[in-house]
Amino acid sequence: MLIHRWNHLAGFALVVLLLVAPPLLAQQPGSRQARAQATEMMLDSSGDSPLRDYAHDHLAPGYCESFGDEEALISYLRDIREQVAPVGGVGLMIDDAGVVQLHISNRQRRSIVAVHLEPEAPRRVVELTLVESVTNEDGPQVTWDTIESTLVAATEKGFCGSVLAVRDGEVVLDRGFGFADPQRQHPITPETLFAIGSTPIDFTHGAVLKLVDLGEISLDDPITRYFENVPDDKRGITLEHLRTGGSGLIDFPGIEGVDANLDLTWIDRAEFLRRVFAAPLRFEPGSSEEHSHCAWGVLAAVVEVASGLGYEEFLREQFFGPAGMTRTGHYPLAQQFPEAEVAVGLGGNVWGEINSPAYWGETSWLVLGSGGMVSTPGDLCRWLGFLGGGGVLGEESRRRYGVGGVFMAVGGNDRGFINTIGGRGGDLVIVCSNSHVEMEDFSARVAMGVAEVGVGE
Repeated sequence: MLIHRWNHLAGFALVVLLLVAPPLLAQQPGSRQARAQATEMMLDSSGDSPLRDYAHDHLAPGYCESFGDEEALISYLRDIREQVAPVGGVGLMIDDAGVVQLHISNRQRRSIVAVHLEPEAPRRVVELTLVESVTNEDGPQVTWDTIESTLVAATEKGFCGSVLAVRDGEVVLDRGFGFADPQRQHPITPETLFAIGSTPIDFTHGAVLKLVDLGEISLDDPITRYFENVPDDKRGITLEHLRTGGSGLIDFPGIEGVDANLDLTWIDRAEFLRRVFAAPLRFEPGSSEEHSHCAWGVLAAVVEVASGLGYEEFLREQFFGPAGMTRTGHYPLAQQFPEAEVAVGLGGNVWGEINSPAYWGETSWLVLGSGGMVSTPGDLCRWLGFLGGGGVLGEESRRRYGVGGVFMAVGGNDRGFINTIGGRGGDLVIVCSNSHVEMEDFSARVAMGVAEVGVGE
């Protein structure tokens, strides 16, 4: 599933996404996701007040009493928080015994916090332990002169992927490394399709700004202009809130125990909106900022309502077609190409007999607008070049999107895929890999190290 973090470099506002395990989503009070999200928020807090609130709201009374007094309990929580800080990317895994594991990573270390819950509702925490916290190995030190040799060496250690490197506007590397499917010995080429995680958020952003330029929508519009039966607490949400993280909406709409897969189970637009509007807000709209994949799904729905076209149809008409992006689209697009040209996810949570986008079915509104697509490094380069070429978006929309400048972007999912993009001026490096297993793993470090060459100093 998906998780995110933002990063802004030199004022560039491109979204940065690290997508890993199932979502930390407070869909229902007392659910495993709610307890997991509360634990993440506690670990990402400061001061003792959030620790006390967490203990009161989420720990089982017997577990609290086992510490003898409140100060010992708060000291224990404080110690765990200090050992994993700062919280960067967070992934969630649930083992066969129902124990929730938070996989927390930042540039310095990788940590695992185990959250043991009551077997039945309200599923309070009966034990919280720091399983491990280890210092990350340094990623490869890559330069323009060593990109290819670094990737060749990494391939011998299990890295698989496709890399496009542009220096001063000229392509200096465009080739595949390793296998799209080792079992069938399908080599990766520049034409190999990869799942690209939440990178479609950038497409949704472009679509919204294009509709602004066309005069079809305004960022000041409340969502009530586009949808009926919006609950009172969400009627003040504007498109600008959705675009900038100020909506207060939940991060993901998937429901454990209802959706067999929190990315892939099919739901339609109406069900997506019903879930999002029914879920409690994380904060009053406009009072704070926190990334929400659901917010981009709602914006994708706005694109459909305002344009009268399907989301993918609008993207293809306004962007993909004119830019020559013939290998970018929702998962079913992969079915139009030979299997040898579609990468199979080699790590993480395998889904289906063949862990490939060509077998994941129609893109569900669980992720539509913020995921559910395939692409190639070449097409992602065409996307950036098309937006940067002028005439596609107006000057103000280009500023809002963040065209130009310095940027790093990371995307992927927990089914084996990660992609990284780094750019500055005429330099650009794009890596798509299908050998990603977990956060900060070997393939992730290689992908980041190579993409950072495009950012420069």
